[in-house]
Order: sequence, then structure tokens, then C-alpha cells
Amino acid sequence: ALRRTARRGVTVAAVVHQPSAMVFSMFDCVLLLAKGGRVAFCGRVADIEAHFNAIGFALPARENPADWCLDVVSGSAATADGGTHPGTHAVLEAWLASDAFAKTRREGDGESAAARALESLLIGDASKSADDGGAECQQAPRCAQPPTHLRSQSLSFAAQSLPRSESSTSMDSVVMSVEPSSAHRRTASLDFFRSLVAPHEAEALARSVVQRVVGEVREAGRDMRRALHTPNVDSNLRPAPGFAAQFGLCVYRALVQRMRDIRQLLQEWAVMTFTGLALAVVMQRDDQEIPGSVTSIANMLTAFSLLTALAGVTVFSAERVIYAREAGYVNPVAYFFAKDALECANCVVIKPLLFLAAFYSAWQPRGTFAAWYAALAGASYAVSGASYVVSIVLRDRTTAMLAAAAMALTCVLVAMQGSDQYLALQKCTFAHWALQALVIAEATQMEGVWLLTRCASLEYLGFDVRARWTCLGVMLAIGAAARLGGLFALIVRYRP
Repeated sequence: ALRRTARRGVTVAAVVHQPSAMVFSMFDCVLLLAKGGRVAFCGRVADIEAHFNAIGFALPARENPADWCLDVVSGSAATADGGTHPGTHAVLEAWLASDAFAKTRREGDGESAAARALESLLIGDASKSADDGGAECQQAPRCAQPPTHLRSQSLSFAAQSLPRSESSTSMDSVVMSVEPSSAHRRTASLDFFRSLVAPHEAEALARSVVQRVVGEVREAGRDMRRALHTPNVDSNLRPAPGFAAQFGLCVYRALVQRMRDIRQLLQEWAVMTFTGLALAVVMQRDDQEIPGSVTSIANMLTAFSLLTALAGVTVFSAERVIYAREAGYVNPVAYFFAKDALECANCVVIKPLLFLAAFYSAWQPRGTFAAWYAALAGASYAVSGASYVVSIVLRDRTTAMLAAAAMALTCVLVAMQGSDQYLALQKCTFAHWALQALVIAEATQMEGVWLLTRCASLEYLGFDVRARWTCLGVMLAIGAAARLGGLFALIVRYRP
């Protein structure tokens, strides 16, 4: 991905410690730092082997070039003739004495010297120096000079547009003629540039430099005001994509991340399937009365809720650092619901199907498969929403998992209380409505003599056989409310 980005013309900088040979070959340039942050090499990857060969090191056969470079810099690599390493200090001195370092030094000195020469030209007054000499120029008031930050910009622009004679030498020779004379720097520089630039061209050059400086300053001011007053824009001031585009990009990125860790996803599905099968084998089933099956159904609901709650915690806790870094550029609503949409396909559709396929085939309840699946899907939607809130509010992932598991277990225990004093609290939990939906699924399939006891059993439990769709609607409402709370916590918790 970084290679494709670099091919588009974007500069990519990466800090790596032990890259593979393939990754190392992808870089164009490399900077090697020795102990203390001192530079041991800076240049193209293709030149690094020749540089170290010149100072007595040879790359062994079938050796990772990156590891070999680190060994040379750290002082643990042997020389080409099998001798001991001369020391890190020798490697650093070899870089300072190399042609590559000298070339870099000359380029840097040439740019700074040219800037100093142009500074002496721009600060002085051409007309006064030509008529009155250097003494008059020295008496010029300092307040007439442009500010320092504008002079530095003027030098960079003038260096690009300065006309040069064919018979003249490089800018380095200009520096040599200007540097020794500190007392008459302005006069000397003007005399030299007078041979290169005509008087009318010098005035036009100065005017063009000033205009370019003023234009650049105004453009920088407009960019700064635009950056301060425009919300959610990137560094290039490009218009941010809309909600639909960001939603699609976030869904695609989440899908790619899931597919990269397909082994973990398959393990989660295997755990759900095995749990459903194990519960069906060890649980007892009462075919005569409904209350006898309620305890077994509640135990199954407890195990399913715990697995769903723990899986829901990992949705946002794993990308907490990523979202905190991108909070100023990504639409939080698009990001949240994109992650939720992909997780709903996993936790609300696939996992309940796998769990129930194993449990239903072994336990063989009376209710239909569709009724049981709808109840478990609604419970999973509600539990996963509550897990989102827990994982976003609590920073530590382990603490969030413990809190989510305690929440799911507490809801099931509250739903199992038969006293009317807990009825109001029971109706606020997902477990009450999920348990009622599962019991109703069993009761609607009773026939014959069992119809005589069905009404009494439902009245004893406080359930209504006609409230099947009400149970599903309440669980969906609990899940939706929990997701809105998670979105609010995400925006407040990681405010850019």
C-alpha cells in the first residue's frame, strides 16, 4: 500500500528496525543512525553496499542487507577479511570522509552562500550605492530593511529567477568574492552583480521579488484562515468526502481488516458452534411443563449472551488509537455505523445461526427454528450494543471485557427473579424479553392435553403468548438505544 502511494508522487517516510530483504529493497533512500543519533549513512539503498565495501565490510551470501547494515552500524559485524570490527566510531568517521557526505556538504554550503550573497544585494540600495559609494550605503537606516522572515523568502525566490551570464562561474565563485570583504560587502556584491545584471534589469528583478514575496505571504494568510475556520479538512485543504463515501470506505477497511485475520474469525465461529452443541448435550429438557424448561433456556441464554458480549467489546477497543488519530477527519457517524454494520453481519446473523444449528439439532425444542433464531438474533443485537458502550467508555480492554460479561450475567439473573418487585427492572433488560420470546416459541407449539397447562404456566411466569413481536421490538429498541449511546460516547471521548 505504501509503495502504491509513493508511485502517486507522495513522499513516504517510515521508521523500521528489522525489515526483511524484500521490504528493504522497496525503499529508495535510507538513513542509518548509530548510537546517540549520529548519522552512519544517508543515501540511496543501491549505494549502501558499495559504501560499506569501501571501508572494509562485505555483505555475506544469503544475508539480509538490513540486518547486515544494522550489524555494521552497531559494531557487531566482521570485516571482509574476517577481522574484528574497528568500532562504531570508525564507521562514523568513514561516512564523514566519504564522497557522498562531501557532496551533500557542498550542496548545502552552496545554497547558504548564495543566500548570503543575494541578501547583501537585496538589503542594499542600488541607486544610492552607485552614486554615493559604500559610505553612503553604510549610513542607510536599518528600519528600511525588510523583515528577516521576508528576506529569507526573498532569497529563495531570487535564487530561482536570477539571470546568469554564460561566461560567469557558479554561485560558489560569487561567495568567494563576497565573503572576505565584510566592511564593503554591499559595495562588492553590487559591483559583481552589476557585471551580470543590467541596471534596469536589477530594478525589475527587485520589483518581481517583492511582488512574489507579497503574493506568497497573502496566500499563506488565506490558507491559514481557511484552515482555522473550515472544520474537518485535511492538510491539503481538499473537500472531505460525503457521508456515503466515508461509510463505504470505512466498511471496506473494516472488511479488509477482518479478512486479514480470518483465522481468528473462524475460531470464533468454531467456539459458538461447539458451545451450542455442548449445552444441548448437558442440559435437561422437560417435555411436560413449561416452567421445567425455563431454567435450561435461561442457562443457554446466559452462555450465548456472554460470548456475544465478549465479542462486542473487541469491535471498537482494538481501533481506539486509530480513531483517536483520525477523529478530526473522519465522520464519526459514518465510522461508527460502518463498523456496526459489519459486526451485525457477524454477531447478529452468522453467530446465532451457527450456535442455534448445533443447539437445536441436539436439544430438539418444540418451537420452530425461525422463532428461536429471531429471539437469539434480537438478544445478540441488544447485547452487542451495550458492549459497544462499555468498550468505548472504559479504556482498558481487559476491564471492558469483565464489565461486559458482568452486565450480561446480571441481566439474566435479574430476568430469572420471580418476584413482582423486580418487574420494572426486568423490563429494562434484554434477557427478560429474550427469555419471554423463547418461552412463547415453545408454548405456541403445544398440542392436545398440554394446552390445558400452557395458560397456567405462562400466567405463573408473567408472560403473554401474544407478545412475541413485542419482545422482538423491545430488544431491537434496546440495541438501537445502546448504539446511540455508544456513538455519543465515541464523539465525546475522542473529541479532536
